[in-house]
Amino acid sequence: LSATVPNYEEFAGWVGRTKRRPVYTVHTSYRPTPLRHFLHFQGRTMPLLDAEGFHCEAFHKIKEIMAEKKKPPVRKVKHVTVKFESRPFGMTPLKAG
Repeated sequence: LSATVPNYEEFAGWVGRTKRRPVYTVHTSYRPTPLRHFLHFQGRTMPLLDAEGFHCEAFHKIKEIMAEKKKPPVRKVKHVTVKFESRPFGMTPLKAG
């Protein structure tokens, strides 16, 4: 059975009852192939789990990348001057001269 089956004894019992034969289980913590998990996000691959344990830095890095992505782009400020003149209806401005 695979090492990922948590109830291997129960499963072995079921197989034994179904096949009407004795089933023996063996348990070991030896792993011929190391268990490693990686997190791949936007072209970046970061270790998530290996022989040293769980690496939470990968999740923190993803959160940083996503936070940067959500920020609105910085826009260049353009200054515009608007001048308003008000004069009573029917009046025209004076001409210089």
